[in-house]
Parts: sequence; C-alpha cells; structure tokens
Amino acid sequence: MPKLPSEIKAAPKKKPPKIGFRRRYNDYYEGMTKRQIAIDTSKTVFRWFMMTLFLYIYWLAMFLLLSIFLLNVWKVTLVRLMVYAGITCALSSAVYAWMLIHRKFYY
Repeated sequence: MPKLPSEIKAAPKKKPPKIGFRRRYNDYYEGMTKRQIAIDTSKTVFRWFMMTLFLYIYWLAMFLLLSIFLLNVWKVTLVRLMVYAGITCALSSAVYAWMLIHRKFYY
C-alpha cells in the first residue's frame, strides 16, 4: 500500500554555509570524524611530498642524460642542472597537487 504524503519523511537539509565563505558540501567526508579526516588529509600530503621527491629525482636524471647527449652543444654545470630540475619539479608538483585537490573535492 503506498504511503501518504504526510507519512513520508523529508530528507534532512544540509547546513547552509556561513555568509562570506564559499564552501562546497563534500560527500567524501560524510560520516567521518575529525580524526579520520585529519588522517586522510595527512596521507594525501605525504603522498604529495613523496611524489615531489620522486619528481625532483626524475627531472634531475633526465637533465643529466640530456646534458650527456648534448655534450658538445649544451655547456652546463651540475648546479644549473639542479636548478632546472627544481623548477620543473615545482611546476610538476603544482600540477599534481591540483590533481589531488580536484580528485578529492570534485569526484
């Protein structure tokens, strides 16, 4: 037997955001305690840090190989290669951080 409209319970309403803040309701954190959210966030930050470290080593190795292949054309020092690796690592790390944030809040 179908229920009458007066018998159907309304879904709980979401809390409106504070005025002046633009907050997006995130279903990912629904039902999680503050401690679980902090642990999840720390895992994400650790993943970003390890990926940044890997990216620096990767870019340094690529620039070292490139400098060996272009030995007669590209005169460069190890310090300059480390600076180039740091710049490309920073760019790659920023893109990876954006991907992590986007994946966490918009999927």
